[in-house]
Amino acid sequence: MRKARPLILLIVVAFVGLGVYFARNMAAPAQSAESQPPDRRTNRPTQTEITIPTVENNEFTLKPHKVDLTPGGDPIAKTLDALLAASSDKKSESAIPAGTTLVSLKLKNGLATVELSEDFNMLNKKGDTTQSLAQQQLRAALAQFPEIKTMRVTVDGKTFEDGHSGPWEDIPVRDDEAGTGGGQ
Repeated sequence: MRKARPLILLIVVAFVGLGVYFARNMAAPAQSAESQPPDRRTNRPTQTEITIPTVENNEFTLKPHKVDLTPGGDPIAKTLDALLAASSDKKSESAIPAGTTLVSLKLKNGLATVELSEDFNMLNKKGDTTQSLAQQQLRAALAQFPEIKTMRVTVDGKTFEDGHSGPWEDIPVRDDEAGTGGGQ
């Protein structure tokens, strides 16, 4: 029995150590939400703006539309989700291919990396005007958030590239930031 006591004590200490380890690691995700930048945590918009291409005087223009956001979550991702949902709406004339969904969104040093579903590749079957309008729609959606300076669009982990303007990486989201370099 005396030889079993140290072994039992060792097992108890190991379980306590594992409990403390898992308790700290399981609490980390709750803390990470609190460490978001204050403007994304406290100034959550209840509405956002998306743009839809329309034809006026024989020219394409992007017409803004207000969209309500549900409470909670990332307002940037919700804005992109609203923009992409409009592309599947039969009443909308979005330049973004129907069925496109947001796979992931990463923000680092002012660069928003927007991973879109495979459906976005259908944009390469459209002309340069449609491709340009789709890029402008994404830029306008992201430009509402001051922490975003540039965007990169990826599909299947690879930078999206259209046949006219090349790779969609380090694209300024505001015209006043064009030529200022990348967001990294």
